[in-house]
Amino acid sequence: MFIAITVSLPEGKQVTHVPRFETSLPYFRHTIHELPTHTFDSFFLHPFHRPVHVKDLVGDKIAIHTKNAPIEGTFNTSSSLDITTSNAPVAVKINAFSQNNCHPTKVKVQTKNSVLFSDLSLFSTFENQTGGAFCVKTHTSNSPLEINFKHQPPDSHLKLDAHTSNSPARVHLQPAFEGPFKLKTSIFPSIVAPDLDAKDPAGLGRKRVVNVKTIGHGAGVVQGDAAWVSEDRRCCRRHHRGDRTTLSEWMFRRRIHRCTSGFEPA
Repeated sequence: MFIAITVSLPEGKQVTHVPRFETSLPYFRHTIHELPTHTFDSFFLHPFHRPVHVKDLVGDKIAIHTKNAPIEGTFNTSSSLDITTSNAPVAVKINAFSQNNCHPTKVKVQTKNSVLFSDLSLFSTFENQTGGAFCVKTHTSNSPLEINFKHQPPDSHLKLDAHTSNSPARVHLQPAFEGPFKLKTSIFPSIVAPDLDAKDPAGLGRKRVVNVKTIGHGAGVVQGDAAWVSEDRRCCRRHHRGDRTTLSEWMFRRRIHRCTSGFEPA
């Protein structure tokens, strides 16, 4: 016996705003076709033990939860996105939009025992298309993880937590990224490959400065910081609480301190 449920939304020339859409249909495969004239305040799917395929979805808060089944598709969020499964792959394209420097748009993508692949584009909705805040959390285990950032606005805040175990993890950041970073592995070496010839994303003619330091023996723990620094300040140093701090670290801390509420994990 086969049961199919189809939900049709009326199309129109203008964008239709839907306050809430939610399903709780275990063992039903979910396929979301293109909805070019619909946006959602909240969009929640719970098709446990069945896959989810999303052609293109726009929403403020989006949550897709399943188990033992893959999730794939394209998602657009301006507040929060939560994609969760287990024992199955995740392959998603995500466009995250931010209009607040102190309250980040949150993205969480996680699975277990399977590959996780994601393309992420971060956008600022400020008039000058700079700034914005984003928290991104991507977790899997016993399988490869690959995260590619396709776009990040200049002067934006990005907090990234990427994790896997017993497999390689690869993260590609945009040149607009500034601030401290830390990589830690137990099997594979930690490798940082900065593009020091990248063009200034703000168009100010600054130079890319990336400091990288290996901690302990081997290359299991690597930390450092990245910044865009004007030519006349590349050799600047300043003291902070008795410790010597590079200019790039100071610039990042100054930017974070503009926001009194700070960051919270995704």
